[in-house]
Amino acid sequence: MRKTIFSKIWEIESNNLEMYRLIKEELTLYEDTSAEYDFRLKIKSVSFHKLKNLQKKSKKGILQIKEHNYLVDYTLDSDNPVITIYINSERGNLIAFLKKWNSMGFETAETGIGRILHEAVFVPFTFIKFSEEIILFHSSAVSLMHSKIGLVFAGRGGSGKTCMEEYILDNFPHTEFLTDDILPITTEGVAYPNFNYPKIYGYNVRKRSDLEKKIMKNRNYSDTLQWRVKNLIRGSLVRRRMNPFYLYGGRISKEVQSVKIFILSDDKSKNINIKEASNMLYEIIIEEYSRIIFKPLVISGMNIESERLKRNLINGIQKVLIKCGFEVILNKQDTLENVIKKNETLKRMLIDRI
Repeated sequence: MRKTIFSKIWEIESNNLEMYRLIKEELTLYEDTSAEYDFRLKIKSVSFHKLKNLQKKSKKGILQIKEHNYLVDYTLDSDNPVITIYINSERGNLIAFLKKWNSMGFETAETGIGRILHEAVFVPFTFIKFSEEIILFHSSAVSLMHSKIGLVFAGRGGSGKTCMEEYILDNFPHTEFLTDDILPITTEGVAYPNFNYPKIYGYNVRKRSDLEKKIMKNRNYSDTLQWRVKNLIRGSLVRRRMNPFYLYGGRISKEVQSVKIFILSDDKSKNINIKEASNMLYEIIIEEYSRIIFKPLVISGMNIESERLKRNLINGIQKVLIKCGFEVILNKQDTLENVIKKNETLKRMLIDRI
């Protein structure tokens, strides 16, 4: 399988037919291609015991991203680099079920393969290899169908990015889904869709029974029970991923040539300059990808590479903000309807075009 993801070509293979089927389903929204690939990705399903043995074999110069249920292995200076991801295949016993119950998304490493690939492979390795041209924004984003302009809502976790995305896509039919979490943007302001399935948390469906019914449709008893129990305790403890094609009625964006950036904040002050805004967005990405990109590089003895990426990131964010500009939205001070009506840019692009 060969796919165009964030404008780069990925050659993807797996030794597990069922997992390959899940991967193919998760990546359906990306375009197939026969062009020469930029990355070759091998996905191997292994036993939990073998995974743990592999995770013990750290080598300097070999970038390894380690989590409980997977290991990503990559040689940065190889002439023919191959990314290999080892996935825990443990399933079918009580311990595996309890781990699944304890996870936020009621998923195993195999069923959550799409999330793992996006968060631990597609996003970080595109940035690592092409950081001088592509940088990352922690944001949700939608595009306008006719003008192909992206509306980017950046901010920290819990700032309302997903709520803004859902509200706009639910209420303005001339918009399309661009991303729910991480948006790759070039330093020229071109943004690429990230089709990692949106993660809907328990707090996102409060007073939204229609959304809850949509994401819980056709789920089994254990899945439904875990959602209800954890959501009663705290909405941030539970989430479900859903294909954006079905979540938003097939309204899926392609790349956009320019973006309008809105920083979501609950700070009373709107007066922040380019440098302050760049630093804030930079710190969010550093925090978000510390354990996936920057710490693994340092552990692998690639401190210089880590610092290079950080410089490219802050410089790239500044370039995008200078080119595209930005506005601060105090979205938690009012209803989303009023937030959009009071912001001249959003009002012109969303309400006035209906």
